[in-house]
Amino acid sequence: AAPTRTTSSPTVTTASPTSAVPTFPSSSRAGRIQADLVQVTSESTLLDSNSAQGQAMQWLINSDPAQVEPSTYATFRQRYSLATLYFSAGGDGWALNTNWLRDAQECSWDLISCDQDDAVTQIQLVGNNLQGSLPDELRLLTSLLTFDISLNGVEGSIPSTISELSNLRVFRSNNSGLSGKLPESLGRTTALREFD
Repeated sequence: AAPTRTTSSPTVTTASPTSAVPTFPSSSRAGRIQADLVQVTSESTLLDSNSAQGQAMQWLINSDPAQVEPSTYATFRQRYSLATLYFSAGGDGWALNTNWLRDAQECSWDLISCDQDDAVTQIQLVGNNLQGSLPDELRLLTSLLTFDISLNGVEGSIPSTISELSNLRVFRSNNSGLSGKLPESLGRTTALREFD
């Protein structure tokens, strides 16, 4: 049996550190979730129980109170992307995380704004004690206009996949801990107006 980790945020069931996430029958809800996510994240990463992506998939399958289905939940990949951000950037330790990973639609999660179609347009996690790294799955937030992680403890570099966000206008990461070279592909992001 998998151990359960309890924090002030939602309880998440994860596999032991040495085991891989199982592959599920395609006819099951878990199998449908896995089949959808393997289209946007490598299977080896999804099956790694220590990866943020594997933890996000396990949350969707086992712990998400909404029990969403990929074929009927319009913002399924958005939900996965935000859950991946949560696990990748130490969401359990965020200053404000009360409404993250809840049954409500993602637009009601703390520090998230959406448009009339429930697509995430702003993520404003300024000074929220983010620790860890930014996942490539942020690229799934195709309507994202503003991303602000200033004043946090994020490590690593800006994912090159950020350039896939063709609507991104503002990217703020000052005093966030990000380092390294800017992705060359960022220069092709034509909507980007503010970058610091």
